[in-house]
Amino acid sequence: MPPSKSLAPLTRSLPDSVLTRYTMCELEDAYSLLQCETLDALTHAADKVASSMGFMRFLFGLRIDVASPAMPPVKMIGTFPEGWLQTYAARGYAAIDPTVQHAYASNLPLVWGPGVFTTPEQVQFAEEAAKWGLTAGFSAPVRGKDNDLSLLSLVVDDDSDKPLQLRVDQLANGQLLACFIHEAMTRVLNAKGAEADAVQEPALETEAATQAADAPAPAQESIALSRRELDCLTWSAAGKTSWEIGRILSISERTVNFHIAKAARKLGTYSRRHAISRAMALGLLSP
Repeated sequence: MPPSKSLAPLTRSLPDSVLTRYTMCELEDAYSLLQCETLDALTHAADKVASSMGFMRFLFGLRIDVASPAMPPVKMIGTFPEGWLQTYAARGYAAIDPTVQHAYASNLPLVWGPGVFTTPEQVQFAEEAAKWGLTAGFSAPVRGKDNDLSLLSLVVDDDSDKPLQLRVDQLANGQLLACFIHEAMTRVLNAKGAEADAVQEPALETEAATQAADAPAPAQESIALSRRELDCLTWSAAGKTSWEIGRILSISERTVNFHIAKAARKLGTYSRRHAISRAMALGLLSP
């Protein structure tokens, strides 16, 4: 029998030997970001979720419509030191920052390390960042369906004694968090833009305007996912691998990947985690 839309009972459905990549608590915390209505609220909530996942600081930047020749400015939120952000802007570090270059070329997360900062300028950049405590971490890009691109950078405690598994878990959680902040920030900015338009545009006292004002509000974006696509996304949201989902649903791993990829295309997303976060944002999945 397929799982219900609620994810709460999913972690009790399989033996403890089947490990998940992130806990239900973390998933529900990430989902709460979608309820934020301001950038300040989102910053506070994202910092709380990031801390609960083991991250010391975060910085998130979103650029709307990267294909536009006008290159809209990057909207940023985060908890990186203000002094570092001022230094970064003053010295034009965005032009040599390997994490920014990576975001435009790949959908994969980039773990910071000696092999990342290769040129003399990038080595100097890394040394300057280290002065502000930004030594260990990774950056995860997210691409949206409307040519928007975001990058989440997360700082972890630089403690070599920590087990490797913790770092692997943090990487998975960081990717999940990036997708949810992307969705949440896009919502906030879209709402702010609509409010600004409403203030700036004077009302036209015409019969057409009156009829338009009385017309029902447009329905929320409608995306139809099949039952199997929803099942696969639901179990994936619970942290199950494609192989595990195949065992649960009695289908092949390849079929699971097919349904998730098809759902991602319908949702206009480029990754499994982004598909999950967008499906939740649209109310197709529940935490």
